[in-house]
Amino acid sequence: MRLLAVNENTVYSFHGDWYCERQWPLVGLQLVREAGEGTLFTPVTTLTSPPSAALTKLDVTGVTIVNSEFVGGAVGELRHRLFLSGKWRRAVLAVVATHDFVLYRVPSPHLRYVAEACAALDKPLGLIVAAHRVKTSIGINRVPPLLRILARRYLIRQNIEQLSIGRRQALIVFVNGAELLAEWQHVGNVVLWQDGHVTPEVFYERADTCTGSTKRLVRVCDLSAPRGVEVLLEAFRILCDDDPALVLDIVGDGSDSGYVRRLERLASSIGDGSRVVFHGWCNKQRVIEIMRSADIQVISSYADAVPRVYLEGAANCLPLVATMVGGIPSFVRDGIDGLLVPPGDPLRMANAIRRFLRDSSLRRRVIASAYQNALAWEMTQTQRRLIRLVCDAMAQAGRRAS
Repeated sequence: MRLLAVNENTVYSFHGDWYCERQWPLVGLQLVREAGEGTLFTPVTTLTSPPSAALTKLDVTGVTIVNSEFVGGAVGELRHRLFLSGKWRRAVLAVVATHDFVLYRVPSPHLRYVAEACAALDKPLGLIVAAHRVKTSIGINRVPPLLRILARRYLIRQNIEQLSIGRRQALIVFVNGAELLAEWQHVGNVVLWQDGHVTPEVFYERADTCTGSTKRLVRVCDLSAPRGVEVLLEAFRILCDDDPALVLDIVGDGSDSGYVRRLERLASSIGDGSRVVFHGWCNKQRVIEIMRSADIQVISSYADAVPRVYLEGAANCLPLVATMVGGIPSFVRDGIDGLLVPPGDPLRMANAIRRFLRDSSLRRRVIASAYQNALAWEMTQTQRRLIRLVCDAMAQAGRRAS
């Protein structure tokens, strides 16, 4: 089967090597290899200087990469619709025509063009639904207040269009958590799926954490309002009042410089201002190094899917405190794989972290259970299951057509 994996996260080329800063290109490449052959259809940027340490090198063996030239989210879509839609439609038709199955990760404002090409060429389409289009939108908070209502309506319309395409056209849909499963259940062939995956080298087994004199909390995310980092900072302030040996590592960066500066000002007001460390955006290897030096992972989001860092933390035996949002409760059992708290509640979050700091028996039980959960979502195994489900869906569709 020739698989076309469509991706909107930019990959970078430099002197024949390839790099990325997001997870999906890694997943897309692995899916294509598991399918046998195919293409990653993705935005490509050629670097004029050596890649930064924040980029992860890609293994592109056996995979063709085609530049989609389609970046910029909703802004990019508007630009293409006004000026370049004909050119891009022809490009999509050309690449879809040479493949047997198209797999697209959504939400995406560009889905309509790929769906149109699949319909015109009678090619089967599959969707990986990573998150809700509106709830997890990062950019909407940067829209001027007078335009925010229009922007939200635009996203709602995209979400409805996405569901309509799924109902009308998708051969199989993989959804990230029970919340999305409820929204997509009317589509038909829907599979509950974990969007994040863990590569074998990430796993690092240990029985316990919090055994040193200094205890480190870690938060890995893009620094944007839906990720609730300010709530974690307030929870950390509460904890610092009775534990002078705590440190908080924040890994990630944000495109909203005003929001990032607010976080930095808030962090500087905690204790002597040195107990919160902003690492900026780090590549995968550096993230894992920071996780292995940490004691507890915290996910503080107001809205999220099932963050990949949850599985990476579990694979590195980090007990997890997370908010009960998005797909997280579908895969994290409260008191078994982690501790769940309501979003936006720094006191409840601080209390959950304090439980892990004080209760070694609870920590060890959660670490062991979460590690087994991560093993079940090791990337090679999950990609093979996904491709097998795609092949089964294609075979069933073929039998119905005959």
